[in-house]
Amino acid sequence: MNQAIHNVDLLLWLMGPVTHVSGFTATLAHERIEVEDTAVACLRFAGGALGVIQATTSVHPGLPKTVAVHGDRGTAVIEQDDVLRWDFTPETDEDRAVKERFAQKTGGLRRLEQPGRHLARRPRPPAGRLRPRHPHQHGHRWWTAARAASRSR
Repeated sequence: MNQAIHNVDLLLWLMGPVTHVSGFTATLAHERIEVEDTAVACLRFAGGALGVIQATTSVHPGLPKTVAVHGDRGTAVIEQDDVLRWDFTPETDEDRAVKERFAQKTGGLRRLEQPGRHLARRPRPPAGRLRPRHPHQHGHRWWTAARAASRSR
């Protein structure tokens, strides 16, 4: 979970509190480390949505961190610092602004040349469709979900 904590935090910010979780962890590729290199969890959110978390350092060649949210009224896919897909119906002015801002994928070199630039451009969820939570709750919610997943092994 060390590498995935920020994406889990983003998922909880987008989807809200988790009511049920079941998960597994394993050391699948790095025999000489003392921690797991793979974790998976199935989640039920308070709003009724279902979710899956896959976090691993055991895949080749290594994949970018991705958060994808799919629903009957839209899809949002965020990879690393880029919004790859932001499609909602009905489309709002906020949706069009997010699409315009992230029309070109930034790529690795630009990201290194402009450290921290992604913090100023983080998209905001469309009003009334994905509600942000209080920022100080993130760590506690992540920790609660992670503890529940480790107990379910």
